[in-house]
Amino acid sequence: MVDASSLSDAEFLVLEALEHRKALKVQDVMDILDRKTVLPMLKTMLAAELITLQEEVYNTYKPKTDKFISFNVIYQEEEALKALLDSLTRAPKQREVV
Repeated sequence: MVDASSLSDAEFLVLEALEHRKALKVQDVMDILDRKTVLPMLKTMLAAELITLQEEVYNTYKPKTDKFISFNVIYQEEEALKALLDSLTRAPKQREVV
């Protein structure tokens, strides 16, 4: 085991937390220490072989999809479209969309 007197307070807190949990995320360490910059300390601990590093790559790409609408084949002709617009006189929002 490591001599606790040679560790800084932050390093000691991280090792204490690792005794209770199998693994910690960097965000967890930031929360425990209430600090935003913990990577230099973690690199020091990694160099001293106090901790090991496990990295995971997540696929966060999500393709962008667009939805398109078009008129039914029935309304492709101008006369049928005009009749549709005339029938929508009481529905101004629907008429606006068409």
